Amino acid sequence: MAILRSDRELLLLFSDVSLPGDMDGNCLAEQAARERPSLATLITTAFAGDRLVENGRLPAGTHLLSKPYTRSQLKRGVEEISGTTNPLILLVEDDPAYARRLSTAYAK
Repeated sequence: MAILRSDRELLLLFSDVSLPGDMDGNCLAEQAARERPSLATLITTAFAGDRLVENGRLPAGTHLLSKPYTRSQLKRGVEEISGTTNPLILLVEDDPAYARRLSTAYAK
C-alpha cells in the first residue's frame, strides 16, 4: 500500500485474487482504485474467473487474466491494459520460482 500512496509512476497493478493475509486481490484492486483512480488493474485467478466477472465481483475497471496463461498472454494483457509495449513493472510475488517465470515474460 505504501507504493500505491507514493509519488512513483505506476501504470498497472497485477495481482492474484488469492493473497496471503487479510486482503484479497479484489480488495487490493478496490483500494488501488481509491488511491489511484487512473491505475489499470489486471487480476488473475485459477478459480472461477468467469463467475467473478458475471457476478460483478471484479472492481470497476479491473481486467481478468484466467490461469493458466502463457507468457505471451501475460505480456499481451499487460501491454494492452497499460497502453505501452515497454512498461516498468513492479513484481510482488512470494514464490521465487513463480516470480522468475513471470519476470522472463519480458526477457523474450
